[in-house]
Amino acid sequence: MLTIAYVRNKVDYLLGNYVTEQAQLCNKLLSTYKQTTSYLEIGVDQGRTFKKIESEIKHGVDPYGTFDATYRITSEMFFALNRMFMHHTYDVIFIDASHFSLIVDREIEEGFKILNKGGYIVLHDTNPLTREAQEVVLENQVGYLRSLAYPHNQSHTDSLCGKTYNGDVWKSVANIRMNNPNIVVFTVENFCCTVLKKGKQKNLIKRISPEKLDWDFFVKNRKKILNVIPFSDIDNYR
Repeated sequence: MLTIAYVRNKVDYLLGNYVTEQAQLCNKLLSTYKQTTSYLEIGVDQGRTFKKIESEIKHGVDPYGTFDATYRITSEMFFALNRMFMHHTYDVIFIDASHFSLIVDREIEEGFKILNKGGYIVLHDTNPLTREAQEVVLENQVGYLRSLAYPHNQSHTDSLCGKTYNGDVWKSVANIRMNNPNIVVFTVENFCCTVLKKGKQKNLIKRISPEKLDWDFFVKNRKKILNVIPFSDIDNYR
């Protein structure tokens, strides 16, 4: 059933007026700083989140998408060039690009190297609701990237043909929850976003072999992996 609020939000989204949940979360985290803030977004796409970020310094990285990102290169190239030449650091880094855990793992690792003290990394699409939404299939990945590149500047959303696709980013979260006691992890309820920051995890989850890290394991251990909290409780985790 369509509600007035739903229709209003949909119209605002299409007009570019709607503040996405991702932007609300990142702005909330940025608001903890009293000094000039810096923000990095990996995977800008149409810029719907990027344009709503309230930060004095904003950089976007995306080789594709319809929005003219600050750096029209891959995240791997950005991190390499940043290490050699630019030396940027950030208070909040939002990762919303490939949705492929093996790439996201690397982006998290590199992100922490340029994260300011007390900073946050935010991962999108960490809470898939269906098996299909998190499957990573070679043919689908190749087709997706081809549709983004030809014609150039097509939006990520259009390339997915309206399908809901989260990828297996949840595996990146699970690996941290199993193996890294020095990274705090929490996921914001209904936002499909997980926040990482340096600190002490209270309860690591039991380690399992990579081949057992499948959809059935995720469904059974979703709450333990993600550490879900309501948006109103974020202040207790900052």
